[in-house]
Amino acid sequence: MWVVWLLVIVVVLLAIGFGIFTFVLHVDPRHKHRMRCMYVKDYERRMQPESTFRVVEKLNEQSSDRLFSVSLYGTHEKYINGVKALAQQCRQEFPDWAFRVYLHDQSRQWIDPLVNLGCEVVLVADAYVKPGNSSGAFWRYLPACEPVTFFCLDVDEAMPPKLITALRFWYPRRQGGQLRPSEFRVSRNRV
Repeated sequence: MWVVWLLVIVVVLLAIGFGIFTFVLHVDPRHKHRMRCMYVKDYERRMQPESTFRVVEKLNEQSSDRLFSVSLYGTHEKYINGVKALAQQCRQEFPDWAFRVYLHDQSRQWIDPLVNLGCEVVLVADAYVKPGNSSGAFWRYLPACEPVTFFCLDVDEAMPPKLITALRFWYPRRQGGQLRPSEFRVSRNRV
């Protein structure tokens, strides 16, 4: 008999707790995020984020399965000169890798110079990109959705020598469809 009374008490406490919980949700806006646990489908339907950016066009697409990826979404000379220098350095150090630039569609004046350097150019429309806002910096991670090997680089810095050494070791140049032996050797002596 005591088990029945215990069960009734638990059910009543749960009902009271649920009522208080829903009352707090409807009264206090700070707890609105908790609606997800109660009305998951309705919450997901209402709270689906709109896409903040979209790829508009791809220019000078290359068929390489290895690429360097950067974002360019401003007009400051430091970044534009940095992209040009970085593209030349990547072409010189790794000629069988593609160099992809995700470019804001409002910066169309840089398409021709970048294509002339041999860069893949991907135009991105993004309403959130404004001066002082760095939301465009994340476009360079878009190759993660593709079956490629990629490295993201900063346009205002040269490629670090340690990265060049590591890439030469792990991804040697291809010659005639074959991988040539790496010029770097792994030491068998462990310190």
